Amino acid sequence: MLFCRPSELRWATWDEFDLEQGLWNIPEQRMKGCREHVVPSSTQAIELLKKLKSYETNSDYLFLSRLDQNKPKLDTVFIMALPRMGYEGRQMPHGFRHIASTLLNNCGFDDLHIAAALAHIKDCVAGVYNKAQYLQDRKQMMQWYANYLEKIVDQSVIKFQKIE
Repeated sequence: MLFCRPSELRWATWDEFDLEQGLWNIPEQRMKGCREHVVPSSTQAIELLKKLKSYETNSDYLFLSRLDQNKPKLDTVFIMALPRMGYEGRQMPHGFRHIASTLLNNCGFDDLHIAAALAHIKDCVAGVYNKAQYLQDRKQMMQWYANYLEKIVDQSVIKFQKIE
């Protein structure tokens, strides 16, 4: 739902999130493009984050290491989760960005909004001068995508087991 790179999520800390405003501010030092990235979040993503936060861990990280709460989970955490859910050889964590981009492009969303959501920086002059984040448009796009995911899960097109 957030279109982030697996490493961005794995290293995410609670102080980067403003759950009331529905924004995630990823600092530039953690971004591939060395530019701060603001992620507007859907109501579903905010709800999941609030539920995750309710599990008091005394760690800054969303996904803390079992061995050291001052470190995030290992980089294999998302890679290993997919085979356990039945996706071995069919899906990799980074591939969810491809799925989101393809679906949003097929559904007619603006290329600039999709690129901004994926933190892709345009080459040449456009990348230097255009600093627009399109936050309002991206928030609507992210909400549409979360609604779409919720719909296909509810229709049992994809069968996920709910964790309580």
